[in-house]
Amino acid sequence: MNKKRAFSLVEILVSTIVMTMMMVAVIAYIQYGAKIWERGHNSISIENYKRMSIELIKKELMRTDQIKRPEIALPSTDLAYTLPGDTSKYRITASRTTLIRTKNNLLDMHIARNVASFSATRISTWSVEINLQFATEPDEDGNAEIISSDKVVFMAPGAGG
Repeated sequence: MNKKRAFSLVEILVSTIVMTMMMVAVIAYIQYGAKIWERGHNSISIENYKRMSIELIKKELMRTDQIKRPEIALPSTDLAYTLPGDTSKYRITASRTTLIRTKNNLLDMHIARNVASFSATRISTWSVEINLQFATEPDEDGNAEIISSDKVVFMAPGAGG
């Protein structure tokens, strides 16, 4: 007698359910890993972006002839200065989520994007403190998470004016 052995319908259903549960778990794990990787990548990118922005501001201010704003011990949301041999008036300020430099009140350069806040405080005649915060892109509800912030104090050669 030749009896063929085959899987029953119940065995096939059970194996299908087990495989489906395993696939759902694997897909959820991959999605979670991708989300963690994206968050880490964004954090590192924002840190590098913040460092470049602060370096650009430092280089610009180290060339100044005179920093006119902010006044001593009064925090300001903008920073006004002049450069040697240039009659133009420069200003660094945050406009919405973008840090910009204006020259004679006209847009000159975009310094940074995703800026949550920017402020400058003159601590003494020769030192200036810059506070800069970066945030994620706003979600559907308009909420953004602050990823990085930095407070930098440095001596500006032209800050005494």
